[in-house]
Amino acid sequence: MCCKDKAASYGGVSKLNHWLIGIMIIGLLASGIIAVDMPKGPDKAALFGLHKSFGVLVLALGLWRIVWRLRMGFPKAAETVKKWEVSLSHALHGILMLMGLILPISGLVMAAAKGYPTAVFNLFTITPFIAKDEALGKLANAIHGYGGYFLIALITLHVLAGLKHHFINKDNTLKRMING
Repeated sequence: MCCKDKAASYGGVSKLNHWLIGIMIIGLLASGIIAVDMPKGPDKAALFGLHKSFGVLVLALGLWRIVWRLRMGFPKAAETVKKWEVSLSHALHGILMLMGLILPISGLVMAAAKGYPTAVFNLFTITPFIAKDEALGKLANAIHGYGGYFLIALITLHVLAGLKHHFINKDNTLKRMING
């Protein structure tokens, strides 16, 4: 497996970026939904601690992924893919990557605006970097919460598009992100 993308296929780095970040984001979405409904206590605090730690990791990996994608571009779409589908695909991928930054940043702002530090896997702590601000905390909370549901819709659309290409169009769009 080649590390770099080729003209018509994704390389190992792009595949690792895609699947690792994707799986972590799905886990973050699930843990966020679960934790919000949990009663206050040590289990909720522990789950939110993991949620925040993985959120910071996704932010770092998301920045790396954007740099990689800007450097590598996107492999050429299958010949059967229509121009409007390519444009829509690029827009969707861009929004997915943007949401992969907005959600962790809004989470960090939410914690900081409430005066809470963010411990990252007990390796280091991000101290509140802004003064306590209830209104900003509420805004960041809304962006984080509604953004999470928006991201679920985007991921669903992304998965459905991949399945459409595989089962209906019968092209290699999905295959090249799985095995080449």
